[in-house]
Amino acid sequence: MSFDLILTPLGDFDCLEDVPKDFVAGPIGNAASIPGRLMPHMPGLTFEASGHGVWESESGAVAVSYGGEDPVTSIHLALYGDVRSLMPLVVDLAAAMNCRIIDCQTSEFYDAKTGEKSVSAWRRFRDKVFNLYT
Repeated sequence: MSFDLILTPLGDFDCLEDVPKDFVAGPIGNAASIPGRLMPHMPGLTFEASGHGVWESESGAVAVSYGGEDPVTSIHLALYGDVRSLMPLVVDLAAAMNCRIIDCQTSEFYDAKTGEKSVSAWRRFRDKVFNLYT
């Protein structure tokens, strides 16, 4: 079960509800450039031509997907394992890509204050589900 986030260049809106329905996010970059921009932050990141990649560390893994769009306007990150220890990496990626982080669990922008609550709630849910089947 993954903790899902989206990186996208949404500018300085205070919350997702403030983003106009007709707003078009600027590009992060062309599809061919994305792996090279991610790899300095994620050594050992492996990518397929389809725009899907995986990065693994001792504390967990991050699945990366930017699909078939070109130019790329969003990157989906699925975090596995110790999500808390992976979040600094995500924050660094967002800054490097000039993106905002959307927390798919809350449908809000991720920040350190609300993010910790979201991670804790997700962990409780994940643990509850896993306990049903173990």
